[in-house]
Parts: sequence; C-alpha cells; structure tokens
Amino acid sequence: MLIPLHQLAIQHNEPDFNVCHDGQAFVTWRVWIARVRAQTAVLKSRTEQRWLLVNENPLDFAVLFFALLHANKQVIIPANGLPGTLSQLAGVYDAIVTESLPTHLDDDSNALSALDVDAISIVLYTSGSTGMPKAVPKRLRQLEAELDVLEALWGSSIGQSTVIATVPHHHIYGLLFRILWPLAARRVFDTVTCSHPDDIAVRIAMFDHTVLISSPSQLARLPELATLTTLKSLPRMMFSSGGALSALAATQLSQALGRAPTEVLGSTETGGIAWRCQTDTDAWTMLPGIHLQVEASALPSQPILHSPFLFDEQVVLMDDLIECLPNQTFRLCGRADKVVKVEQKRLSLTELEQVLMKHACIAHVAALVVTTRRENVAVVAVLSTSGREMLLRDGRNALIKALRQYLTPYYESVLLPRYWRFVEAFPMNSVGKVTHAQMMALFDNVTAKATVESEADSEVGRKHATA
Repeated sequence: MLIPLHQLAIQHNEPDFNVCHDGQAFVTWRVWIARVRAQTAVLKSRTEQRWLLVNENPLDFAVLFFALLHANKQVIIPANGLPGTLSQLAGVYDAIVTESLPTHLDDDSNALSALDVDAISIVLYTSGSTGMPKAVPKRLRQLEAELDVLEALWGSSIGQSTVIATVPHHHIYGLLFRILWPLAARRVFDTVTCSHPDDIAVRIAMFDHTVLISSPSQLARLPELATLTTLKSLPRMMFSSGGALSALAATQLSQALGRAPTEVLGSTETGGIAWRCQTDTDAWTMLPGIHLQVEASALPSQPILHSPFLFDEQVVLMDDLIECLPNQTFRLCGRADKVVKVEQKRLSLTELEQVLMKHACIAHVAALVVTTRRENVAVVAVLSTSGREMLLRDGRNALIKALRQYLTPYYESVLLPRYWRFVEAFPMNSVGKVTHAQMMALFDNVTAKATVESEADSEVGRKHATA
C-alpha cells in the first residue's frame, strides 16, 4: 500500500529503512527525512515564493522537492537546466536552487506536518507547440492519483525491486516513476543515471531485484549488450515512455529477456494515458479512469482526453491521432502537431525553426524528424545572403558547425540537428504547396547505416556527411 505523498514526511517509517542508493551506499530514511527537515527550515526563512528547482542528482532533487513543498513554496521544474531554457523562464521564478542550502546543525529537529493536496505548488515547464516553454501546473492530488493507478497495475509484479533508470527526473515520467513512486511504495531508487547500455548491466548486477525505467532510444540498444542475458537476475519489469518503442526493438527484447517492456503513453500535460506490452499486442490499453472522446465519423480521430490526472478536471485535446478499438484500446496513427520526442526528449519543431530564423545565415527553415535506427532531427534551410557567402567562403561543414554552436545554449546535444540540407528554395508540389513528403524526400539517402557516421557531429569527432 502506498504512502500518500502529502503524508510521506510524517509517516512513522522504520528509521533505518533504505530510501535510495547514492552510487556508493544506501541512504536511510533517518538521513533522508533529516535533510528534508533541515532544508525546509532554511527555506521557510526565505521570502522568495517561486523557486526554480534545477538539480541533476535524484536524491538531492527529492530532498529539495519535498522541502520546498513543506516550506509552502511553489516548485517550478524546467525541462532542463540549459542557459537558453532558463533565460526563457526569466520572470516566472523568484529564486533558483541548484544544490542543498546551508543549514544549522539543529535544523533537522523541525517537525513537519501533512501537505495540502489541493495547493497549487508544482509547475512543470515543457515545450509548447507555439515554441515557448509551456507551464503545466500540478496538484499533489493528481500526482497521488496517478501513483495509485501505477501501483494497482504493476506493484505486485515489481515487489520490492530497486528502481534503476536511464531517464532524468525533471519531467513527469522520471519524476513519477523514478522518485515519487519508489518513495511512496518504500522501494529503493538508484541515484545513478545509466547513460550507456553497459551502465545498465552494472547497476542491475548490484541489486538482488530491479525494475528498469527507460526510454525507447535506450531500450533499442539493449539487445546489442551481450552481457545482459548472462546476468543472474534480469529486471522484473522494464518501463518505457517518451515515444513508441519500435516493433523490432520490442521483439528483440522479448526474445532476449522473455518479455517486451511495458510502454506508457503520456505527456507532462496529460499524465499517463495508456499502456501496452508488444509481447501481447501493438494496441494501447487506457489506464483506469481514462476516457477518450472521439468524433464518431472521423478516422483516425484527434481525441479529447478526460483524466483524473489533469489539473482541476480540465479536458485536453490530444496531439495524437488514434483509431479506437474494442475494450478500451486504441492504436496510434501519428501526430497532429509539431511537437515530437527525440531520444525521449520533447522537442517543439516550431520553436527550433523560430530560433534558427533569428540566425543571420538563415532566410527560411523547416525542421523535421528522420527515422533511421532511431529518431534524429533534420533541417532544411534556405540561406540568406550572409549564409550563402559563408557557405562559399568557409564550406558546408563550417556553416553546420556554426549553426550547431548557435543552438547549443538552447538544446541538449541529442536535440541538435544531425542532418542538414541547404536548398535554393523549398520543394513544392503542382499546386505550389510545400509538403512533408517532399521535405522527407531530401533525406532519402539517409538509411540505417547513415547513423554510424552522423553529420556535423563535432562532439564525437565524426566526419561530416555530404548532401
């Protein structure tokens, strides 16, 4: 049975119960709650109300998250801590906390009380379809409701497994699955973020039983890890979110590990919507309490979502197109907007286009996603006079490098465009319209083998491809 988040800090837990593993040793409840109390005391003494929480360590993040709530502060969680992202959020926060604040020795003696589940205290920011970060408010009541559903569906299968992860914790999936669910269920969570498949094998081997919180991009690489199938204890479950896992990857994982991962469909705005395991079916099953309202005459449809995980019982027009099936199931049929998931990171193609349009070398630009072994960002650009001069003077590789450097303050490396096409004009069809198919045709020579050598990938020293 879960401990409600609003009562988490006042429950009488065994003081030596392990909360997490910090990469070196287990951290007990006694230590964790003492840190929460100490940070709460110092935050209560501060007058700032809106706090931007940016911390890459899951343990420190969890301490500061609950300390801010208990200090009656508003928690604001950005999509990442990049300078460009933070500059876009200027004005929405009064203070920023990136590490534990200095405290007095006796601060950990401060008693905590239950939290107000209906207080507006948490705001996550994510890329919106308009190109600017979008504020998504959350109440503890919605978060608790979603955790209850997760535990009811999969708690008995997971048992007391240690939670290991490849995904960060500053978006709704990582926040729920990696930190809040383990805390509420008294499961140990590992603070090490596995950046490579080999890291996953090492972390799995450290614990008796594990559950893996991951993404399609990471899981697609797991079948290449020969040592995975030789481990004494495989994960009891693997979760994936941030996009659909390919049928090929699901099949390979099922063959290697006995069962495909459990995929969870959702977003920061919507919370969880549905799940599937491709061992059984390619269709998605709605989570308990979810209702999708569709136009009976439309196929596929852009549904209206009714969910207990939405703020103040709002409804949301989903960005996905679906085909409804019997028994609360459906199939995905593509997107209706220009927000995509790349390497589990959310990206507004509209925003990327807007940022690039501000560069002196760009006259017109279109961003899209090219799928090879995994999804990659691609750009088609019409150069300005300055851009054409630079291309002739310095060459294509230098121009791409300059454009990528320009984008670096705004985007994480996996979201930087990998493929570039510079054209005199956008291709048009017979009626003078630019179509997605014609844009994609510019990248027909990009095959699965092309990912071995990515274009303009200066970070890993690969050669530039030529168009």
